[in-house]
Amino acid sequence: MLVALLCCRKFVLQLASEAHDDAHSTLGFLQELHERTTDELIHTAARNLEVCLQVYFRREGVCLGEELSKDTKVLFSYLAREPDIHPFCLKGVYTQVVSLYLKHLLLSNQSQLERRWGQVGTVIRADAEVIHKLFTQQSEGVVNRSVLLLKVATVLSVTDEETFNSTCRELQQDTHISKEQVNQLILWKDRLSRQQVKNLLDTAPQSLWKRLPSLWTRTSQSAASIV
Repeated sequence: MLVALLCCRKFVLQLASEAHDDAHSTLGFLQELHERTTDELIHTAARNLEVCLQVYFRREGVCLGEELSKDTKVLFSYLAREPDIHPFCLKGVYTQVVSLYLKHLLLSNQSQLERRWGQVGTVIRADAEVIHKLFTQQSEGVVNRSVLLLKVATVLSVTDEETFNSTCRELQQDTHISKEQVNQLILWKDRLSRQQVKNLLDTAPQSLWKRLPSLWTRTSQSAASIV
């Protein structure tokens, strides 16, 4: 499907270059078709990468960097020869990959991930670096979309009140993560019910930390085990 879209876009560009200057309706149609094929190119690439992420979150021993590199090889090879859409497509695919990573993280079984990964926040942080490196290899100036995943990792691993509260506030204002996903993160943090998380966000958005009932107990137990 991805290869077919690449060929389709190339054909549209060829038709546009051969159209007469006075054929405004034809040029307008071709421009619209060009935009649609470019958008579909991004969405198709994202769908292919979503399969990769599904495998990553479900199986042990899968290397995220290798899987993503393999699935983006054709796309990146094409974009390298198309400077007119290179930045736009890179931004679009990068944003989609981060969003899909978060989606499948929150769809995963928390207990299974903890058994497989140990410190989930640490693994998320490492994955964020892997994803960003993949895209900076294509363009050094690409905006770091993986910052969102770094904030998610912080929420899941932080052990101080101020950082936790400030990061939650930042996520609540981030347009790339939904309110429901923020709720889910806090649910993961303290294994609260959905209604309890809703109550926390509605009644004390500036001081969530103090209302996490078992956080200090678990933190103390972790510290004692380390000692």
